[in-house]
Amino acid sequence: MYNEKTKKETVTNESILQDVKPHFSVGRLLFIYFLCYLTILLFLAFLKIFYFKGTIAYIALGAFTAFVIYHFIQSRINAAKIKRGQFLIVTEKLTGKRERYKMGRNFNLMHPVDYFLTFNSGKEFQIFNMDNYKWSKNFCMPEKSFFRSSNVGDEFYIITLNGVKPLCVYNKKFFELNEK
Repeated sequence: MYNEKTKKETVTNESILQDVKPHFSVGRLLFIYFLCYLTILLFLAFLKIFYFKGTIAYIALGAFTAFVIYHFIQSRINAAKIKRGQFLIVTEKLTGKRERYKMGRNFNLMHPVDYFLTFNSGKEFQIFNMDNYKWSKNFCMPEKSFFRSSNVGDEFYIITLNGVKPLCVYNKKFFELNEK
């Protein structure tokens, strides 16, 4: 997979968009919000029927509805920023790696381990449970290979919105940034 002679691939805005796009898909967000909303709605209906005869359940339902709408709109704004290329790219060194084994309700037979990379700014990136860099000819890899190929001290390009949580990361030993 990687050796010193392997040529680095170029990361472009289009490849960044491809890597980030699945996490901002409208269908996925709508489904998650619908399930949360339905669960809370059923719970509040239960409370109203059996405990409250007043408006407390309606106030709670209104607050939760506002919360869901706010987060949905915020996710759409972030997706639009990504499509316009309004993300930050910073370079940082990898300072730590860790594995977290899933237990109980969170256990997933296909992906029993979550992998995390920690950088010198304190930002932590969870490696996606899927093939990463699908656009890449040489470095398309599942999360375990991604984790194992990352070494403490490696430099990474970190893609963020507003400098907060990393959306995706690119190891400088595999990738170079297109400066356009």
